[in-house]
Amino acid sequence: MTPSQSSKKKTKATVNLPSTYLPVIHLNGTSKKMLVSDYQKALEQLRSFREEFASIEFHARDYYVIDDCLAYGEAQQTRTKVFELIEEINSYLMDHLTNLIN
Repeated sequence: MTPSQSSKKKTKATVNLPSTYLPVIHLNGTSKKMLVSDYQKALEQLRSFREEFASIEFHARDYYVIDDCLAYGEAQQTRTKVFELIEEINSYLMDHLTNLIN
């Protein structure tokens, strides 16, 4: 693998969630309407957070003064992992919402 290829390699961030059990609508449980509403609200808030997080100014000039000359690259990798975790949470919420709607 060339240096340029290794810099393009993506690492998958995981939360190590256990198997996901999806809620079942039944007479003794929370109403479908409430669950759908709650998951939709959570998705909206997550998407809002993702937009706000993405809009944070992120530039090498803010890292070059750190002793380690690799600081910006490592900060980029960490930021990428955070975005991957956000997407994992998004998938979790979407799985639940899709299950409830279908």
